[in-house]
Amino acid sequence: MKYIIGGLFGLLFFGMGCESQESSSSDTATLISYFKPIEPGDTLFIGLEDGWDGDTIPPQFVWAELDSVLLTELSPDPDSAAMIFTANGSWMQDSTHQLCLMNVAQSWWKFRVLLVYDQDRKAFTRSESVALFYGGDGGQIATSSFLFDQDGDGDRDLVVRTRDRSLRMGEEGDVNEVIEESVYLRDWAVGGFKDSPMQVDTVGLVAQFRVEWE
Repeated sequence: MKYIIGGLFGLLFFGMGCESQESSSSDTATLISYFKPIEPGDTLFIGLEDGWDGDTIPPQFVWAELDSVLLTELSPDPDSAAMIFTANGSWMQDSTHQLCLMNVAQSWWKFRVLLVYDQDRKAFTRSESVALFYGGDGGQIATSSFLFDQDGDGDRDLVVRTRDRSLRMGEEGDVNEVIEESVYLRDWAVGGFKDSPMQVDTVGLVAQFRVEWE
């Protein structure tokens, strides 16, 4: 009998230990812990067709750790009940800043953002939209990005391609489809991406960084 009782106490102790460990793991989880390290390579293309199979992030971590400005940047109309978040990895952008690629789905809109995590402050400080599909029947906006070291300073910069489709009334009352494409360069500086101050060959960037729009 003493062996049976001892075994029962052992199982009870083991079960309590497992429960305590799981509870501790859940209690100590943070938003940054969902972003596993990856190697982005020399040039990373961030589009909308691939890369949506990351780890699902519980929404409470997003709402708790991103301030109101960053939350607004995730979506023009953030809805906590309808948004789905997934993590697609992270990498060091410089010695103290970590870039985290996060996907956001809301209704049929899609957004991919780079969250900037400041390791000194232990907080997410900035957000950069790198791919999106947003709009309705009257028009849509789509963007895709390329991340690479454009100026040779050792950190990665952004080339962002944008396609704007709209329907406009003609002079005779007919409806015309208008498609406009643009490109801009964002340099990494002082913990975030900034519009490039240098003169950029936009035609050359469009030719070099092509996007097959769906």
